[in-house]
Amino acid sequence: MRSVAKSWAASVALIVVASACSAGSSTRPSTGTLETGVAPGSPSLAESATLPTRPESTAATPSAVGGGTPIVLATDESGSSALWTYSARGGWVRTASTSGETALGRTPDGIAVAAGQSVETRTGSNPSAIVRSVALKLDKPMGGMPVVGVDVSAAGRIAFATSDGQNIVFGVAGSDGTVAALDSAPNDPFAPDIAWLDETHLLVMSTDKFQVSRLAIVDIAAKKLTVSATLAGVHEFAVSGDRSVVVASTESGVFVTSPADIARGAAAKHVLTQEPGAVVWALASNRDGSAVFMMTGTEASDGSISNMRDVGYTVAGGGWSKSLEVAAPFRNVTSQVSGS
Repeated sequence: MRSVAKSWAASVALIVVASACSAGSSTRPSTGTLETGVAPGSPSLAESATLPTRPESTAATPSAVGGGTPIVLATDESGSSALWTYSARGGWVRTASTSGETALGRTPDGIAVAAGQSVETRTGSNPSAIVRSVALKLDKPMGGMPVVGVDVSAAGRIAFATSDGQNIVFGVAGSDGTVAALDSAPNDPFAPDIAWLDETHLLVMSTDKFQVSRLAIVDIAAKKLTVSATLAGVHEFAVSGDRSVVVASTESGVFVTSPADIARGAAAKHVLTQEPGAVVWALASNRDGSAVFMMTGTEASDGSISNMRDVGYTVAGGGWSKSLEVAAPFRNVTSQVSGS
């Protein structure tokens, strides 16, 4: 049995911080239309596809991962932490051993790896090579809390979340690591997911007045939080590399939408239905949103996961079809991205 590496306390304190912004506050979610500067449409999706509880195969066809390359931050059965990539030709390959790395995210040209309170940028083709390392200049309440969520914008701005296991604090830093506060916080998110939609808008999760987790957009410039009124019970999300597609999981299934649809309250498209006992986490989307990857398995009453595997779907011909299902030889998986 394996355990999911993401577990967050029910009660958390949150602060959203943004580089070079003055303080402001928003105690109630706001609604309205938001122009995000990203593509307004998402791919046409099939209404139903079932996520099985047992893999059909532990090998992929040569075209199975053509829409992207899964890269995961995981601990193997020996307890060793590493970055792993999967290819149809070579299977799972340890591409970089890690020590203290706590989060994996995207950059415009590759991946971001958080280690303690530093963020390293690396290329997707060579995850072992560190291109740049930025030390975040964190003060209280973030000081001493490791980064557990990260995303880097086209301009090099770092969106991140830190946690001490009980409290989650979101932040945005400049390319030099400087952090400044902006109080426009989401309320009790289910997980520390954070992603850029453009240089002034972030996607997070926020809990509504009924304690239901939803997608939410933080407008850094306007100091405003816009909570989606449509997709409810969101556990986790991922954003494509070009920021045009959002994939989100709930207890009932996986959905795909776009930032513009989130802002105007349009319904998300249903992609997968989970079977009883199945759990999905470590979502990832490729550069243009035409492929999604996710870890899945069967959850026991103690929260442990068995039959762990990575599943991929690719959009083609107006619908989504399974392109990958491969056993994941890990004790746990912290996060996943697509290398292309």
